[in-house]
Order: sequence, then C-alpha cells, then structure tokens
Amino acid sequence: MASQQLHVMNKLRLTFFDKEIVKDDRRASAATNRSSDALPQGSSSEFSAFQGLNISAATSGNGQLIVADSDGSVYVVGRRLSADDISVFQAYEFTTTHLYQLRVPDTNVLVTVGSDDPNNEPIVRIWLLDKLDPSGQPSLARSIKVLRQGRPVQVSCVAAHTDLQHLAVGLVDGSVLLVCHSLT
Repeated sequence: MASQQLHVMNKLRLTFFDKEIVKDDRRASAATNRSSDALPQGSSSEFSAFQGLNISAATSGNGQLIVADSDGSVYVVGRRLSADDISVFQAYEFTTTHLYQLRVPDTNVLVTVGSDDPNNEPIVRIWLLDKLDPSGQPSLARSIKVLRQGRPVQVSCVAAHTDLQHLAVGLVDGSVLLVCHSLT
C-alpha cells in the first residue's frame, strides 16, 4: 500500500509559477504606438539587461528587483524593467554573495554580504538606497566584518528586522551572529 501511495505522489505535479517572458519596455511602446520604428531592426523584445552576468544573489521589495554579481556589483531595477530604470553600484571589490532588502515604509535599506579580498573574508554592509553620496552611489550606513572568535567565517544567510535595530547573520558552522544596534 505504501508503494502505491508513493507512486501516486510521483505523478502529482504542482505549479507554483507561470512562465512568462519579460518583455523590453520599448516593445510595449512599439505595440501601443503602432510604430515600426520604435525598436531598431533586429533588436530583441526579451529583457536582456542581465545577460552575461554571473548572478550570485537576488532580492526584491519596495518596487525594485536587486541583483548582485560575482564581481561585487549590485544592480537595482525599477518596476519599468527598462535600461534607464537600472542603477549599478560597486558594493565590494571582489564578490557579493548575499542580499536582503528591508521592507520598511519610507526607507529603502539594503543589506549585502560580500568580500573585498580574494580570501573571501565576509563583510556585511548596510546601504541606504534612497540617500546618495556625492558620487551618486547609495550611501553606506554601516560595514561589519564577520568574525567568530577572531576568525572570519563564511556566511550562509542574513536577515534584518524592520525596526532597523537587529541583524542576524547565519554562519556555515551553524552559529548565528546577532547585532543589536542601530543599522543606519
């Protein structure tokens, strides 16, 4: 009887997401305007801004999709999914491994984990995406080296509380570092 139930379970298919190709904004405007010159000849209608990137992490919230690559760059994409709605900043010199965007009203805060050196010593950084520095990049609010007993330990996950006072960093050795301090 148990093997029959297992056999039935193997045939059960659950669909959680519908597959839909994201279109480039310019194609939508071409269809609306009924103009054949809205898109250059031979251009693709699929959204290809991340083509060729080695994506290492992603998060979303506050009307944005945020993607990081293995070269330390972070890409912030707005709702329109168009080329002029993408901003890029260098979060780390070497690599970005984790992203976490807080969903806090009137505040756009991003938590990143990455490394500035090839030894992969992890650093947690808190970015204020709405507050720009003089060079036009998001403002860095806090930078925390991840150490356990004085040694760097690789990070497995990161989360922050919406009160902007608590940060939890899960480590690959099973321990959790809890930061209880203003994150901004």
